[in-house]
Amino acid sequence: MVKNINLALEDNQRRLTSRIKTLGAEDSNHKWTEFITESKSLARGGLDLIDQWLKMKTNPKLVIIDTLEKFKGDPDTSSSDAYSMDYSMMSKFKRMAEAYGVTILLVHHLRKMEASDCLDIISASTGLTGSADTIWIMERARTEDKAILHITGRDVEESCMALVSPKSGL
Repeated sequence: MVKNINLALEDNQRRLTSRIKTLGAEDSNHKWTEFITESKSLARGGLDLIDQWLKMKTNPKLVIIDTLEKFKGDPDTSSSDAYSMDYSMMSKFKRMAEAYGVTILLVHHLRKMEASDCLDIISASTGLTGSADTIWIMERARTEDKAILHITGRDVEESCMALVSPKSGL
């Protein structure tokens, strides 16, 4: 039984099939997750779709939204304060995660500029990072097969890990 949903909003079915095949996961027949490539935005009721999916499932585990920016859609303009808007948006995800006992993984883009604090390379206000329970940031230069994974959050020990692509031969 499928216990995960992946809103792959920057993909189409052909691209998803190709990526799954590249990862060697096509034999699983997608039994581990349900992919959705089109959704209403958050501003237009997208959380209702996720809520309905979670209600239909027995013991759901994971919701992936790839990407947060695509899911956000038109911004909530009731406040001109970016921090308040980001914090309010993240609070909605947090309430849903707690209500269903699921992990909600939000994929978000980084800024291209370097920063001394890895949280400062996230393309958002500190309302997004300040409201998330755990943040994973993968830093990798384009075309490189090595990356650094930064992990920080409320209930995790802050850490950094070196990652190497299996294709690198290391």
